[in-house]
Amino acid sequence: MNILWDFDGTLFDTYPAYTNMLADVLGERDIYKQLKISYSHALQHYKISSEQQEELNKLKLIRKR
Repeated sequence: MNILWDFDGTLFDTYPAYTNMLADVLGERDIYKQLKISYSHALQHYKISSEQQEELNKLKLIRKR
């Protein structure tokens, strides 16, 4: 089985979606710069709490539909 992961926007530009989700949760607007480093870096940079992580997970599910 071959699996292709595209977390850096090579095939699909996911940065706008993740920027919007984090902005909704954090109320921040300068998130794109941190996301360009990595998603996990952005979470660490903004010190995402477990409650915020749960909210992000819910937003991911809702926006996938």
